[in-house]
Amino acid sequence: MVRYNIIAILMGFISTTKADFMDGILSEEEKQDLLDQHNDLRSETARGLTEDQPMAKNMIKLEWDEELAEQAKAHADLCVWEHSTGSWGENLAASAAQSQSQLSFNTLTSGVTNWYTEHLDYTFDSNSCSGVCGHYTQVVWATSTKIGCAYQICGPGFIWDDTFPYQTFLTCQYTPPGNYVGVLPYVAATSNSEIASDCSDGYVGNPDTGLCEMPSVAPSVCLDSTFSVSGTSYGCAEILAFDACGHTAASSHCPVSCDTCDELGCSDSELSFDTPSGQTVNCGMMASLDQSDINTYCTYEPIYTTCRGLCNTCDMEL
Repeated sequence: MVRYNIIAILMGFISTTKADFMDGILSEEEKQDLLDQHNDLRSETARGLTEDQPMAKNMIKLEWDEELAEQAKAHADLCVWEHSTGSWGENLAASAAQSQSQLSFNTLTSGVTNWYTEHLDYTFDSNSCSGVCGHYTQVVWATSTKIGCAYQICGPGFIWDDTFPYQTFLTCQYTPPGNYVGVLPYVAATSNSEIASDCSDGYVGNPDTGLCEMPSVAPSVCLDSTFSVSGTSYGCAEILAFDACGHTAASSHCPVSCDTCDELGCSDSELSFDTPSGQTVNCGMMASLDQSDINTYCTYEPIYTTCRGLCNTCDMEL
């Protein structure tokens, strides 16, 4: 594997003060902010909103990885202006300030923005740089799925002399790594309909973000629901009147009343139901559809009340 990442230096003079920024520890909110910033920038590129860059078919939404963050922190703490070594991608940024009051979290997010603006030096068709662009291509490398970032406040001598006694070192690591020489960062889409149309197995294209995303995990909250059979709506009271809790349909729709939360509280019903087009189907047939079709059908009742696990509506009180 050959990777290229050319280091960018950001001279930051930020007046917004964060009292504990000197501690070198990201809060959970700050971790989320850095993750969101990366995904927002990936979304910009995927949807064709990055100047002179094509849309993307296969851009994956990044997830935070604490192990990567810990590795990044160990490297940032060294305050040595060089890349770490390992089987991950890595972007580095630095800023300098003359007083503690000039330091803030904005310094870090400005570093990420600086990486992204390298797109101005990148030509997709020829996969070439007119200047520095390795940070940008790593930020938008489609098949990278996880990120972890960290920072440290380093003293004079880190990069600059004692004219700048506060020097910030930001490290972000990515896996799988990007920037393989001769490989494009993503598969270009030539029309809006192709955006997020070529997602890896296990990912679903989100037309709003333009990213390939992991389907949401079914919630664990256990609630009773209503359901419909041949256009007639039923509730748990009607089922319980017939002592029907031994039937999976009743148990999955009335898990609280039937005391089956642990076993069937988030399962699909065995009942058949009528789709908006008039077809009689069941959840097993629904599961064989493409994810985009499932998402569409799951907006309709009785589908989202009958296929609660498939439609991720187990915690929807109906």
